[in-house]
Amino acid sequence: MTYPKVRMQSGQFLQCWIGLLKFKPDKIIGHVEAHNVDFAYPARPDVFKGFSIIIGAGKSTALVGPSGSGKSTIIGLIERFYDPFRGIVKIDGLDIRSYNLRSLRKHIGLVSQEPTLFSGTVRQNITDGTSDNVDETELIEAAKAANAHNFIVGLENGYDTWCGDRGLHLSGGQKQRIAIARAILKNPSVVGVNAIEYPSNVDHFIRLKEICNLV
Repeated sequence: MTYPKVRMQSGQFLQCWIGLLKFKPDKIIGHVEAHNVDFAYPARPDVFKGFSIIIGAGKSTALVGPSGSGKSTIIGLIERFYDPFRGIVKIDGLDIRSYNLRSLRKHIGLVSQEPTLFSGTVRQNITDGTSDNVDETELIEAAKAANAHNFIVGLENGYDTWCGDRGLHLSGGQKQRIAIARAILKNPSVVGVNAIEYPSNVDHFIRLKEICNLV
């Protein structure tokens, strides 16, 4: 059998090997630290400077502030969507840059203000990012814990209902419930919940607390 030759630049080859050599933990405890972190976007040069925080494993921490204050950015730094310009972000005492990125994200869950669903079934969206051995009982229990099971079984094809591109066929609340079920099923050590806005009234506060308790 003849295999095609793949040309790879020396920099790409080095990055590939570095990725293979990085730490791939089977489990993380979930102790998060950020020390003297600076970060900015091209259009927003001063998102924050010298930011530090410690979030103990198993603890819930609320980041409260006006729009543009950097709350979502902090979650992005922990997920390693971005790297800080200065300072360090750690999980379990290790610089997150020392972790293999794909392996790290297996242990992190995210419930965003606009949940990301792909063009697949409800079942596929809930099990996305989990092992291939999820049984029906685990799936349903996660959906029930997220208060999603009742509306799912009411859909035309239940868990096999097509969500549409980016969840077009579902309401915002239904998409968020599916995202919560996904996080519960994944059972991550670190969960980032990106709320839409500061909970300015009791109902919003209760809703945000409910999400944190679920995941």
